[in-house]
Amino acid sequence: MDFLMVIIILLLFAISKISNKDEERIYRLILIWYAVVYCFSSFNLYDLYNVSNYTIVLLTISIVMLSIGFMPKYIVHVKKTNITYTESVYSSKIFYMLSAFAGIILIIFLQRFLSIPSYDYYALRMSRFQTGIVFRSLTEIMFYNYVISPFVIIQMCVLIYGLWTKKIKIPLVFLCGIDILCYLIIGYGRIVFLQILFIFIVVAICEKKERNIKKSHRRFGGKKILLIIAAMAAAGFSMLYITVKRLGVAHITLDIMLETVQTTVKQSYVYICGAQRALDYAIVNYNDLLGRHFFRMTFSGIDEVIVNVLLFLGISISSMNSTYGTITQKSIMIGKNVDTNALYTGIFNFYFDAGIIGILIYSVLLGVAFKYFLTRYYKRRSIPNLVILCNVAFGVFAMPIKWVFSSGDMMLLIIICLIWDNILMRKGR
Repeated sequence: MDFLMVIIILLLFAISKISNKDEERIYRLILIWYAVVYCFSSFNLYDLYNVSNYTIVLLTISIVMLSIGFMPKYIVHVKKTNITYTESVYSSKIFYMLSAFAGIILIIFLQRFLSIPSYDYYALRMSRFQTGIVFRSLTEIMFYNYVISPFVIIQMCVLIYGLWTKKIKIPLVFLCGIDILCYLIIGYGRIVFLQILFIFIVVAICEKKERNIKKSHRRFGGKKILLIIAAMAAAGFSMLYITVKRLGVAHITLDIMLETVQTTVKQSYVYICGAQRALDYAIVNYNDLLGRHFFRMTFSGIDEVIVNVLLFLGISISSMNSTYGTITQKSIMIGKNVDTNALYTGIFNFYFDAGIIGILIYSVLLGVAFKYFLTRYYKRRSIPNLVILCNVAFGVFAMPIKWVFSSGDMMLLIIICLIWDNILMRKGR
């Protein structure tokens, strides 16, 4: 049954390839990613349990409906232009000042985070989500999640796009780099590395036309190759370092690093392929616990923002993220001596909103949104449109693992960037 799903994904790839448009290259890349994930998942490495046929059917339905939503052409009411509206960011004193301010705040939070003992794994992981050593009030948590976090994601896009198109200056590279590094360390999250890599891929695909490929090959000398290798090595070492810290190791040695490589490979497989097993478990065991919530699960990111604002005003209401988070944070067995938590694939939220109907409707809507923002960026190349595209595309990319839009900062980021782009349009930029 797993291989049937892979065959269906490859058929969708073949259909989407017929038109051979630049706008569809990102989606075809995502389809390849899906095929690879579900192919490796079928091997049940590390003694993972089999995924039931029913769950495989639900995953397949979601991918098919996503493709149905993506493939048609949609009218985007944005004036088409070949001009790239990015110069205002790279020459903006306000953006420099905001980057410097964010850096100061992040360094303060980082200093607090590093004061947590390395052996206290639970405190390290939960410090990102609750008041305590790092965030000492609800105001600080809301400020970090709804202001700092979206701004750092914008910086990721500004930095990567600027380096790719050679529009960014060294001072801004330094400011953005410091902010992103601090953001990566706080909480020792690793999915952000995947997000940064994906932003780079989106920029490289979308800006292919902006570069003369033949000339770029001639200029692509040994220094650039060494730079790319060094960057990849640094990223790999950083992920290993974070894994070591998450394991609670105080002193790092070569033997520990080598052992960590094996652990990282296993954890990566379990995180990515274990999510389908977690969904399987949830469908069997969580129906009575979670029920159906109609919109609140799928749009739990917006729900989180509204509930936190009300809480800040003194009105206490339980958010949907808290409601199902208390359940999904508990470890469940997905294989022989293999457990996981939190990651339940993207359609987990769809299913517990409205069952199979929710998977059908929300998968189509996600495909429509993806195609809309992709077309919007090609019609109007601006930094806010690039940020939206990168994050919506990453949401689609991450579907085999989790529903990234359950995070309030992701939803706020899209809203902020839509307002930002509309302001630029009014100013004629």
